[in-house]
Amino acid sequence: MIKTKLLIKQLKKSSKNLSVENSKIYDDILVYILSSFIHREDSEKFLRQTLDNFLNAEQQGKNIETLLGTLDIDHYCEEIVNTYKSSYNYMSLRGKYIMHIRNMYNNIFH
Repeated sequence: MIKTKLLIKQLKKSSKNLSVENSKIYDDILVYILSSFIHREDSEKFLRQTLDNFLNAEQQGKNIETLLGTLDIDHYCEEIVNTYKSSYNYMSLRGKYIMHIRNMYNNIFH
């Protein structure tokens, strides 16, 4: 797992291989997913997979909206976020909270 700032930098560098139009769509997805409060590991995996899918679709001459199944990017992202969030349960959220507190403690006192 990498820091969010580094992840964004890596993904933005890789997304430069996309067309201008598809890069804008990908950027919209990137911002939506990273601001959605899903687990960082889930967002990282999803964003990398989405970028790979976009790059492959372009190489094959496929339309991104066809790949996503919609023209409504916000609705697409909302469905993705809801799917991830529905898979989280109390124990997984509790574990994430404990890890977050532990990391904060380590950053402050060490």
